[in-house]
Amino acid sequence: MRRLRHGYTNDTWTDDSVVAKRYVGPLAAARRGNELAVLSRLPSGLPVPRVVEALDDGLLLGHLGGVPGQELIAAG
Repeated sequence: MRRLRHGYTNDTWTDDSVVAKRYVGPLAAARRGNELAVLSRLPSGLPVPRVVEALDDGLLLGHLGGVPGQELIAAG
């Protein structure tokens, strides 16, 4: 797996099939819980990662192709 460079508040890795996201820093457990709750409630068909597995300190998510939001913001 290789590290994703835009995981500012999380330790994020991918192998291009899944994304392993470990929450670190302030309120890590709350941030993990919030993301899991939102992703679990969204209707199918939306372009968001599917939750593959909820881990003790993170999430294993399906990989989505595309451009990271921070790169879009930086490009204007």
